Amino acid sequence: MIWIIEENRKKTRYIKKMVDLLKRESSCFPFIKLLSEEYKNIIKKTDKIIYFGNLNIYKKILNIKKISPGIFFHPKYFHVSEYSNFVSEFMLNKYRYSLAKDLVLKEAMFVRPNSNSKPFPGQIFSKEKWEKYKRQIASDEVVCWSSPKAIHSEYRFFVVETRISSWCLYQKNYSSKKIKDISLVYSFAKQVIRHFQPQKVFVLDICLTDNISPKIVEYNAFGCSVGYNCKLDIVAKDILESYKRN
Repeated sequence: MIWIIEENRKKTRYIKKMVDLLKRESSCFPFIKLLSEEYKNIIKKTDKIIYFGNLNIYKKILNIKKISPGIFFHPKYFHVSEYSNFVSEFMLNKYRYSLAKDLVLKEAMFVRPNSNSKPFPGQIFSKEKWEKYKRQIASDEVVCWSSPKAIHSEYRFFVVETRISSWCLYQKNYSSKKIKDISLVYSFAKQVIRHFQPQKVFVLDICLTDNISPKIVEYNAFGCSVGYNCKLDIVAKDILESYKRN
């Protein structure tokens, strides 16, 4: 198994322990430069590859034919329109879909790309702001939109073979108000994971609404996800053990 880590990720605090572990336990080529050709000299068509970093390099690697992709980001599994078919009852937003060029807002809405490659960040748009913004989005880009929701806090879960490997709080929209029973979020995550897994290894983002009700924000691919304060060395160890078993 080959691990490839994009250079810019080494600047983040959660990467060092993961890289140290991978150097001991597996073949690891950390810090491939962004948009470099270096990866072509490393990858063999028979290698099982796990990539962690910028989506642009991932797309280039994926163009190398007949490689065994390991737990690469398979785009179709992480389209909102794909996974919402399985978990709509658990999701924060009930989305509608349209081409960006065809969407006309009558009131403020939360709009995001359907694709997990995220060509633009999801955000709340007024009618006027959206009309200006959509001019810079590809005309064939599918977007999804829903009414804005109030979010209390957001959590990221790294999942390996239906098991939560590591998780953390990554955003909070409250000051003095605290969550007394964090087990509510964890229990909900376990329920959702049992219900649906887009891939063997993936990232699940869950929020608490203002009335402290847990909901799915989105699914993300492992390789292109930010770790925040999650323990990525533990996640990497769980991935290695999973591959040894299989």
